[in-house]
Amino acid sequence: MNGKTKTEHHQEHKVQKRQTVKRKAKTTRFQTEARRRQADLEWRKRQQQLGKTQPLAVAKARRQTVRRYRHLKEVSPTEREAAEQAAREYETSLSTLRRWEKLHRQGGLKALLPQSKRPQTIQRSTPPWVKGLVVLLRLQYGWGQHRLSAELKRRQIYSLSHRSVRKILDTHPGITIRTYHPKGKSNGIAYRRWGRPCPNDLWHIDFKGPLSLADGTEAEVVIMIDARSRYCVLAQAQIGAFNTAQTQHACQQAFAQFGLPRAILSDNGSVFSSRYEGGTTRFSDWLQQQLGIEHPKIQPYYPECNGKAEAFIKTLKRELLSRHCFADLAALQVTLDRFVYYYNNYRGHSRLGWQAPVLRFVGQAPTVVGVADIPGLEEIVIPGLETATLQPPPEVTPWRVAAMRALVPISS
Repeated sequence: MNGKTKTEHHQEHKVQKRQTVKRKAKTTRFQTEARRRQADLEWRKRQQQLGKTQPLAVAKARRQTVRRYRHLKEVSPTEREAAEQAAREYETSLSTLRRWEKLHRQGGLKALLPQSKRPQTIQRSTPPWVKGLVVLLRLQYGWGQHRLSAELKRRQIYSLSHRSVRKILDTHPGITIRTYHPKGKSNGIAYRRWGRPCPNDLWHIDFKGPLSLADGTEAEVVIMIDARSRYCVLAQAQIGAFNTAQTQHACQQAFAQFGLPRAILSDNGSVFSSRYEGGTTRFSDWLQQQLGIEHPKIQPYYPECNGKAEAFIKTLKRELLSRHCFADLAALQVTLDRFVYYYNNYRGHSRLGWQAPVLRFVGQAPTVVGVADIPGLEEIVIPGLETATLQPPPEVTPWRVAAMRALVPISS
């Protein structure tokens, strides 16, 4: 063994191996994942290239489908049966098959080549003043994307989809939008709307309060909403909570202006409901015995039954009460009257097809152009609508409301 022991030969072999073989480089988990990700991306690109069909091959396949369709038309009883069979064999739709046949008849194989789906026109960008108006209405009144889109179109200002409005709001700093599920949870309850066929068939009554005023006093507001039209027939504020006599006096003002309803729906507050089983209150006796007005009450602890009044209070709070500080009761009542005037005659309601409540209440509504009717935006001038004037609302009288209930149209 050339004078070398077995151990020496083994050590020499290990040295030679180290010199000829490089040690594997150390790698991190991040490097490994990056290499696998890059290899996967390249594999996907290769698969996409293999899956792409040449335009001429696509046109020939379409021509074969057209030829089969024409042959079946000659032997089938009807054209539809031939089209259905050809569409079923080549896995396409009837409209597409007939469109291919028309193209081939007019232009031959060249007309069946795949066409680019690139849009022919460049999408127009939204003017900056429209974006500013959208943001202003969102900050001033808290309107959502669907209401903003509908109001801009109804007021002849600008045509924007609700998705475009949402993009404008999402890109504006400081604006957060809470996403609601399009359908609320039913929890096994078969919800039923208190829909009515004509005005003054059912009114909803409720209270909102207490409201803190700047002079240190607290006020409460009583409201009544017509179930058919969502028209607000009463919105009156006073210092302190309403008792039975004060509620009766407020209702008498609404009766004198709009006529008597058939029924008034309320919750189980102390003014409306007795604490005794089968008992009645002075307010219920006054409605039923003296005026002949029914007084149904909702189930206890279930305000959804009085939903139209609750929805109006929510709108009132979001668009008016939470955004203003009132010096005294007079300032609150003046602002409240201005908002109710705008709500009844000019503000679109989502449940009414974005029409004003007055349209369902008396059958006529003013045409709205611009934003001059919205409280706080009277001085804003919309480009292109500088000469737009605010159309006055129709006169609302008990006679006009009663005419909406008549089976035969009543002429004035």
